[in-house]
Amino acid sequence: MSKSNASAKNRRAFGGNPPSQTPIQTQNAQTNSQQQGFTLQQVIDVIDRRLLNLEGFMKETKDNNERHVHFDNMQSTNMTETESESQSNNIDDVLNEFNNRFELIAQEIGELKDIVLKLQSYTMDVNKTLLEERVRVFSDLGSVSNALDNQVFEITNDQVTNHESNSVDLKNLVKEEFSQS
Repeated sequence: MSKSNASAKNRRAFGGNPPSQTPIQTQNAQTNSQQQGFTLQQVIDVIDRRLLNLEGFMKETKDNNERHVHFDNMQSTNMTETESESQSNNIDDVLNEFNNRFELIAQEIGELKDIVLKLQSYTMDVNKTLLEERVRVFSDLGSVSNALDNQVFEITNDQVTNHESNSVDLKNLVKEEFSQS
């Protein structure tokens, strides 16, 4: 009831146009949808996108680093000492940034690897359990089916021998019935 009251108040306060969701509400909605879990295909897609982003980032940083080094070599001949010191400080900052990013990327790749390995082991465990269950069910059905077949055939043999005048072959009908089911 409180939800309906709140929505009625919002309609009155905003003239029938409720306010757009705030970033916090959007984030909560995304969090709720993520908590429901991913399918196997969604997990693979997320991992694939992350790997592609990482590869693109690494390629981009490599290209930028090569351009930066080439540019530095061209300018180093025309620089004064103070300019070269500030440039070397900038290079150190950039290299530290690249190092931090590289460590972050390596950590993300390790986490992705762990996720894939856990998913693979879980899938293998489920498949093993299903296979064992299937074997158990079929072996149980086989023993029950053989016992029922023997009992039914004994009963039908007695009925056929007692009612020779009956034109219906009960033994064959029962066999057909059990072979169909």
